[in-house]
Amino acid sequence: MFRKKPKMKKLTEEDLVRIYTAQLNQAKAEFAAKEFHAENEDGSVKVIANGKRVLKSLVIAPELLSQKKENVEELIVNVVNQSLYMVREANCQLTSEVKSIFESNIKQLEKSGRLKAG
Repeated sequence: MFRKKPKMKKLTEEDLVRIYTAQLNQAKAEFAAKEFHAENEDGSVKVIANGKRVLKSLVIAPELLSQKKENVEELIVNVVNQSLYMVREANCQLTSEVKSIFESNIKQLEKSGRLKAG
């Protein structure tokens, strides 16, 4: 004999918000642990920032320390800004990907009839 498929619960708008929030929070937690490496052209200044936009590492080549203070500071600021830009761009891409996956899931739920009209 054939068994009936169990009836799937219809999802409400609140269910969808809860699902999306959980997906986004998981993605954010994974993103926070990622590292973003940046350095200037000759590699004399290197920075590592994480997904929380926190600097984890700053390495300055010893030969730079004999240069003018202002030049060294400018190099550091530029490399730090480069790493933070990388984090911001990756974060925007991640948010877009999560949104796209969520929208695709909604379409599948609508097609299957599991989405409650609200």
